Amino acid sequence: MHGLEQEVASAAHFIISALDGVSPYYWEMPADFMVPAVFFPTPEIETAGDSLDTYEMAFTWHVKLFHKTDGEAQNLAQTALVAIKNARNCLPLYNEDGSAVGKRFRVLDPSIKRVDRGAWQLELRWHSPRYFDVDEKTKAAKLKFSVNGLGDIIPSKEHLEHDVSMAVEISRTGYEYTPSGTLPEMEVKSE
Repeated sequence: MHGLEQEVASAAHFIISALDGVSPYYWEMPADFMVPAVFFPTPEIETAGDSLDTYEMAFTWHVKLFHKTDGEAQNLAQTALVAIKNARNCLPLYNEDGSAVGKRFRVLDPSIKRVDRGAWQLELRWHSPRYFDVDEKTKAAKLKFSVNGLGDIIPSKEHLEHDVSMAVEISRTGYEYTPSGTLPEMEVKSE
């Protein structure tokens, strides 16, 4: 069995907990499955840019619920739907051992629909921001800016001699640039 992404595994855990006595199945349904059952196929995933440091993974998951009749299958799907709505669409995250992490993730409004005789589908969608894997770079520890009478922030000529990637106006008023391995701190001062 494939490893489950934490949000995916947490959503499955939440749904199974909301439905008493269902048999869970993952990735592929066997021909001789037991009902009531819930089937968790592989979710669909799309990606998009999010910020300079992150990207977004958009999950769409078509969870199937099976029972002997349409009415019983609909009842299963609706029970899962109402449990998610009662949690205000915020599902708890769980560790691999099943213990709660203490954090939640928000799913978009879920929906249910009939997909076959005795089978209903619960659609879950959510967006998950992720950090890019980037090499550590040296960052500025302290930046001091001077503000001219018009409120513009203008770097000093000395700074531009050290960092040609900053192509902006040069002025006699300026700021000090000190490289180090910590995050930038900006101090704006007026003259």
